[in-house]
Amino acid sequence: MTSHVHGKGRVTYCGTVPDPELGSSLARWIAKTSLPANSWRLAGGTVTSMGARNGQGRRLRFLANWSWEPAEVKVPEGVRDVLNGERFEAGASLPLGPWDVRVLVGELF
Repeated sequence: MTSHVHGKGRVTYCGTVPDPELGSSLARWIAKTSLPANSWRLAGGTVTSMGARNGQGRRLRFLANWSWEPAEVKVPEGVRDVLNGERFEAGASLPLGPWDVRVLVGELF
């Protein structure tokens, strides 16, 4: 493998079919060096986070707890639960029940 910065980007060449270990390592490196910072990115655990924009351009966030156990997520920005209207300020803990889903919209407090 080789990788070089070129202009405003980077060219990386992998001259083999990666085995699972190399593939995982390569994916982590690409994410670390190429993806923009994402304060909603969750590492490990049972909760997944996905984002989108609605028709008005507002940021939406979908959190899902894939477990029989309750979970909590610290929200990095002010949000409102679109299903029940509950509001959470940046840094607050948002609870998720077992197999729970929360649909959030960004709020400015």
